[in-house]
Amino acid sequence: MKGMRIVTLNASFVSFLLLAVLSQLYVDNAIAGCGVIVFNPTIHVDITNNIINGAKIHCKSKDDDLGIHSLAYGQTYNFSFKPQWFGRTLFFCAVIWNGKLEWFDAYIQKRDYQRCLHSKCHCPWKLTPQGPCFSDDCVPWNKNNFH
Repeated sequence: MKGMRIVTLNASFVSFLLLAVLSQLYVDNAIAGCGVIVFNPTIHVDITNNIINGAKIHCKSKDDDLGIHSLAYGQTYNFSFKPQWFGRTLFFCAVIWNGKLEWFDAYIQKRDYQRCLHSKCHCPWKLTPQGPCFSDDCVPWNKNNFH
């Protein structure tokens, strides 16, 4: 009898823990404004050109090449996706302006998932000559060779 009681308590504990995790995921997504999709919300990357008229941008991941797009000054390029399970989604973008090729990581799941959730599932980037800015958090262009 004791063995069955322990199994019942363990099953109850696991059920409680699962309910708590699911509730927290729902609350996180609802607060973030990402809708009611609990497990895998759609992420929207918004990249605004604040460099020069006619900058070109080319974004891709391991699986998706989003093509080359020309952006006027102040114009925004958007793309959306569902992140992979286990935190492995990566999108990077090359930016060509004034004969320069610069690039940055537009989405690294481990770095960006939470901050994009808190921006209503949007990852807002502004391109500047010094580098890209996520909201007001600016970083230099990547120095390594383009992926």
